[in-house]
Amino acid sequence: EVDVILCPAGPGAAPQLDGARYWGYTAVWNLLDYPAVVFPVSRVDVEVDGVEAGYVPRSRVDRENFESYSPEKYAGAPISLQLVGRRYEDEKLLETLEFIQEKIGLPFAKFV
Repeated sequence: EVDVILCPAGPGAAPQLDGARYWGYTAVWNLLDYPAVVFPVSRVDVEVDGVEAGYVPRSRVDRENFESYSPEKYAGAPISLQLVGRRYEDEKLLETLEFIQEKIGLPFAKFV
């Protein structure tokens, strides 16, 4: 039995204002009417999150996402994950997020 699913919130760091071009990571759960919560786990660090040399995009969308990224442009942008729960179990989903926050800590503000 699966209580929650932990998965990416998107293909990269949070997009800049009016820069989101692909939201399939979150839209599928909306379509299925499952509750989901997106939460930040880190921020883009210019020293660590550089562009991967020799990367070969796997699709047009992947190429667009790859080409739109630069560490300087995204410096400090949130990097997020999402938790997805069962239908009608929104409270359990938020309790799980609170549990994760208590056990491993999360950057930024308290969510629950």
